Amino acid sequence: MDAIKSYLSWWVIPHQFEPEDLRYRQVQLLQAVLAFLQVYFVFFVLLNSLVLLLFDMALVDLVAAVLVTAVQRYTKSTLNIRLAGQLTVGLIISFLLVYLHVAEGRNYSYYWLTIVPSLSFFLLGGRQAIYINLLFFSYVIGFLLWRAPEWSEHSFNLASLFNITLATTFLVMTIRHHERTRAAAQIILEDKNKQLTLLATTDRLTELYNRSHLDHMLGHLVSQAKRQQQPLAVIMIDADLFKLINDEFGHLVGDQVLIELAKLLRNNVREADILGRWGGEEFLIICPQTNSKEVAELAERIRVNVGNHSFTNLQLNLTLSLGTAVLTPELAAASSKSTSALAVELIQHADNALYKAKHGGRNCVVSSSY
Repeated sequence: MDAIKSYLSWWVIPHQFEPEDLRYRQVQLLQAVLAFLQVYFVFFVLLNSLVLLLFDMALVDLVAAVLVTAVQRYTKSTLNIRLAGQLTVGLIISFLLVYLHVAEGRNYSYYWLTIVPSLSFFLLGGRQAIYINLLFFSYVIGFLLWRAPEWSEHSFNLASLFNITLATTFLVMTIRHHERTRAAAQIILEDKNKQLTLLATTDRLTELYNRSHLDHMLGHLVSQAKRQQQPLAVIMIDADLFKLINDEFGHLVGDQVLIELAKLLRNNVREADILGRWGGEEFLIICPQTNSKEVAELAERIRVNVGNHSFTNLQLNLTLSLGTAVLTPELAAASSKSTSALAVELIQHADNALYKAKHGGRNCVVSSSY
C-alpha cells in the first residue's frame, strides 16, 4: 500500500489552477494518460521480452516508457501544460505509427488509432488538433492502402482481445473526462451567469433590487395588470433627514443604517411585493394586485415598524415619509398610453405623494389622488 501511495504521489502534478480553468482538467487528463502509458509500456516490455519474445517491440516499448517518464517529469517541473500536451500527443502518435509498421495488422493493432482524436482535441485545442489528425490519418490511410494488401491474414486471438479491451478502456476514459469537463464547465457557466445577473439587478450596498431592475419589473407588471385587469400599487419611500446622519456620524454609519433599513423593509413587505433601492435613501415597493386601501395599510405598517426600530449600536432613530399610488383596472383600460408611459405616470404620482408627505411634516403616509 505504501509503495502504491508513493508511486501515485510521484505521478501527481501539483498545480494551482482553479476548476474553471481548462488547464485544471488538462492536468488531470495528462496525469491519468501518462500514468496509464507508463504502466502499459512497462508491462509490454516484460511481456514482449520474456513471454512473446518480440524483442523489436520490447525495445520500442522500453523507449516509449522512458519518453513517457521524461514528459511526466518535465510537466511536473515546468507546468507548461500546452507543451506537455503536444509532447504527449506526439509521443502517442509516434508510438502508434511504429506499432502499425511493426505489427503489420496483427492483433487488431490498428484499433489503437481511435484514441488519437479525442485525446488530441482535448489537450491541444480545435485548430491544432484538426491539422494533426488530418496529417496523421492521411498518412495512416496511405500506409494501409500501400502495405495492407501485402499482409497475411491473422486470426482473432487473445492478444487481439487484449488490444481491443485496453484501447477501448483508454478511449472510454478519455471520453468520460471530456463529458465530466463539459458538465463542470456548464455548472461553472451557470454560476457565473447567476453572479452576473445578481450584479446587474442588485444594489451592492443593500442587496435589494437596483433601479434598473425595478424599472424592468414595473414595466412588466404594468403590462400584466392591464392584461389581467388587476390593480397595481407602488410605494415610494424616503428616509427623513438622512443627510443629518451622514453629517453627524459619517457615511459608514449612514451605510449601516441603510443596510438595516433594507432588511427591515424586506421583513415587512409581502411575498409577492418587489422591493428595491430607488436611489440614495429612497426605496420603492411594487405591489401587484393591491388596491388603495391595502397599499395604504402596508405603507402605514412599514412606517410604524421603522419608527419603532433603533438603528446600529448607536441606537439611532429614523422616520420615513411614504407616498403611494395605484393603477386601477379602470384607469388602465381608459388610457391609450403605452405600458412604459403608464409606468412612468404611476411613479410620478407616487413621487408627488411622497413630496407632499415630506413637506407636510414628514413621518407620514400620503396617498395619491391619481
